[in-house]
Amino acid sequence: MDVNGDVTPTTSGFASTLTNSVPTSPTTASETPASNATFGSETDESNTGYHVPHTDADVISLSRQLDSGSAVTNSSRHNSLISRFSGHSISSRCIPGSPMPVERPGVASGPRAPPAAPSLPEDGTTFNIGSYDKFEKPKARRSFFSFKKKVTMENLLSWTKDPISSPMLRTNDKKRRKEAIELFKFILIYMGDKRSRIKDKERDSVLHEIIGRTWSTQQLRDELFVQLCRQTTSNKNKKSLHSGWEVMCSALSFFPPSSMFHSYLEGYVYRHLSAKPITDVNKADPVHVYAQYCTKRLEQMRISGPKKGQKKPSLEEVEHARELPFNPSMFGDTLRDVFEMQLDKYPDSRVPWILSTLAKQVLELNAKGTEGIFRVPGDIDEVNNLKLRIDRFELGELRDPHIPASLLKLWFRELLDPVIPPEFYDRCIRCAGERNEVLAIVDELPDLNRNVLCYIIHFLQQFTPATVSYYTKMDINNLAMVWAPNCLRCPYDDPTVLFENTRKEMTFVRALVKELDTSQWDGIDL
Repeated sequence: MDVNGDVTPTTSGFASTLTNSVPTSPTTASETPASNATFGSETDESNTGYHVPHTDADVISLSRQLDSGSAVTNSSRHNSLISRFSGHSISSRCIPGSPMPVERPGVASGPRAPPAAPSLPEDGTTFNIGSYDKFEKPKARRSFFSFKKKVTMENLLSWTKDPISSPMLRTNDKKRRKEAIELFKFILIYMGDKRSRIKDKERDSVLHEIIGRTWSTQQLRDELFVQLCRQTTSNKNKKSLHSGWEVMCSALSFFPPSSMFHSYLEGYVYRHLSAKPITDVNKADPVHVYAQYCTKRLEQMRISGPKKGQKKPSLEEVEHARELPFNPSMFGDTLRDVFEMQLDKYPDSRVPWILSTLAKQVLELNAKGTEGIFRVPGDIDEVNNLKLRIDRFELGELRDPHIPASLLKLWFRELLDPVIPPEFYDRCIRCAGERNEVLAIVDELPDLNRNVLCYIIHFLQQFTPATVSYYTKMDINNLAMVWAPNCLRCPYDDPTVLFENTRKEMTFVRALVKELDTSQWDGIDL
């Protein structure tokens, strides 16, 4: 497709080829986020031994290798951002690239919740996108009377129906400058601000082109988000405005902004959130729904990094991403919300359909005879394809048990709140080796959390007999090492605490697998 709206058939469907880019995200000295790896890369586990580690260094190193793709930034230890959006407070002391402390009304804040902070100013001065220091300097333009007219930052960041002559963000790369200008033309076409021969049913191909062009280049991604912020500011055409937010949501389904621009974009989106909780997305202001989705995605990517995969998003994936704000995914939401999505289809189920379905597939594909199950990652692109089908309550044909096993771990990691709620975390660590206390904690969990935890433990117990671990090379110690990060989520940022708690988290999960009576789940979907 060219910028005039003509669809040009290509082999790949994209105007640019994939390059290895390294998306930036906040890091600490003690952790390297998954997003710092090349797209599609996962921790190399081929040389990982099966012995039980004896030192703390061994524990942390091997734990992160075994739980493929689960290494995250310390910001993942934050309480997950909103499932309801009223009453939030954001510290005015936040700086670009740093996590935004957020309080969730009606939810226990946990040991690391920040004190109450002043709300974001009405004028947006805290995260005013106009204060971002990477903008191309506005150039004066010559008027009809031949004197130069000053271009203000306000004008630069307000909707326009005209193409731009230079990028929004500074760059000395001529190729990037040209790509940025062309990108803006595609945005104008998709939003309906530029006439083209594209029909409504072909608009997804334009969105596909936009996502494809920005998929592999970090600087172009930031340029895209800035252009979208501009086109959704002072835009009085509702159809155009909603289309701009649609592009924003679709882009955030695949990649985040840079760490430098992350907080500015969060601040921009935050100012468009609804003052009241959204109970029915079909009746709410679409902008509020889009802003809610963008806020959730920005927080999720602080936790898990960008979507991984060596292939650029397909047209089908882009179409699916476009629908997500009004048709939520089973990934990245709360257990309660995921459970409610299936009530019409599976009203009698005691656990989420996705959990029982993936667990059953793992076993049916001879996982008990597969070496390295849960340790060896499945092909990331196949996992992404399965994720797409699962969101539509479809499964398709599977042959490799590593695919559903990897997606099952991913579902647990991306839950908005961990299966063991944060308020139980300290107690789990204190009594990690005490059988009675461990079992008492399980009894005190909310009903749905307890059902999910018991179900997954019952599932893991199928792999503990010596006759099974002989083939899988995954005994109870290795299973606990892989699954501990998926069940417990440390709410602290202190590297020392993270270091010390890793072994205790493993001990707690090992005690669950060894001691928890899950006989009530015998014969149920397993």
